[in-house]
Amino acid sequence: MELELQALVTLAKEIAQYNIPDGSRKINGKYIQSHLHSRLEGIYGFLQEFCMAIFQQSNFCLYQPLSDECRAAIS
Repeated sequence: MELELQALVTLAKEIAQYNIPDGSRKINGKYIQSHLHSRLEGIYGFLQEFCMAIFQQSNFCLYQPLSDECRAAIS
């Protein structure tokens, strides 16, 4: 996760360094949002997998309050 966040920060720094004319939304023919979107999709997928693994390990159920065991597994 830390590496993904570092990649987003690096991408933001790269975008800031490009000589992009005022009002333009493209870098090398791609919309800036597209660059950021692809990175955010990667982080989103990682978080989904991470959360699913935690929930499976702790027998977490969305319809029941967290047991002490679940709280301990998550923290």
